[in-house]
Parts: sequence; C-alpha cells; structure tokens
Amino acid sequence: MPARWFRWLPSIICLALAGCGASGTVSTPALNLPDATADMVAGTKGQLDLGRLLLQSDPAQAERLFRAVLSNSPNDPATLNDLGIALDLLGRHTDAQAAYRHALQTDPGQRAARVNLALSLALTRELSAAVQTLQPLEGETAASPAERAGMQAVSALAKVPVAELPKPAAVP
Repeated sequence: MPARWFRWLPSIICLALAGCGASGTVSTPALNLPDATADMVAGTKGQLDLGRLLLQSDPAQAERLFRAVLSNSPNDPATLNDLGIALDLLGRHTDAQAAYRHALQTDPGQRAARVNLALSLALTRELSAAVQTLQPLEGETAASPAERAGMQAVSALAKVPVAELPKPAAVP
C-alpha cells in the first residue's frame, strides 16, 4: 500500500464516523447554524436532529446538545453513540470510546456504536482491539452502507504494520 494513502487516513475515518450515526444511515450534509439556533430547538428529538446536523460543521456544539439530551436520558444508546462521534471529531478519542462502550453496555446490539468504537480504536492505533470489537458483526448482513464502510476501513488498517500508520493528531 503506498505511503501517500496514509495522509488521507484521518479524513477517511472521520467521514466514516460522521456518516455512521445512530440510525445507521449516511448523514446528510451538515448545515452551518448559529449557536443561538440550538437554544430555539424544542424537545429531545429536535436537539438530537440538530446535533446530528452539526456534527460535521460544529462538533463542539453537537457535543453540548447530546450531553443536554443525556442529562434526561443518560443510558440512551443512540445518543451515546452520537456523543461518541462528536468527541471523536473533536480528537477526544478516549472519551469517545467511553461513550461507545456505555452505549454497548446499554444495548449490546447497537451496531453503529460497535463500528464507531472500532474506528475510534483504529484512530488511536489500537488495531487488534478494533478488529476484536468487530468480531460479533462478522457475517452480519443487516449492516448499513456506513457501517460496512467502517468495518472495511478497520479491516484494511489491520493489515498495515502499526509503525507505518500516522500517529494520532494532538488534541488542541
């Protein structure tokens, strides 16, 4: 595999993470909404929908929205998965992995959280743990396109020597 391929690795994984939301479907393009808009969204569903739209343009604002929803429903696996995506996009992979694991403890069948945990582990160069995380999904036919893309990314990375992978980016 050419070394120049690795410079795109963080982008590929982040796109897979952002595209693998709670519903397991590929996300629509994010809108660039002002912070005040979040305050005007009524109800949990509105906050979740806005948070999902903000994932790509403002993951910090999305994180705040998901945490607000979790304050009322702390064990909601879909919201925990969404929070994990926001944290991964912010470079806070350890926190993201904790959110995905919490989602899986609440709902072990949460495929999106399992794939996103594996992708997050791959971002931190924990490839054997990433592959092991995906083992329960082997032979799964109900995976969404985004989930399959995440599984393929982890599988491809597992074949690359860790020394050749780019080091995780420093968190600002």
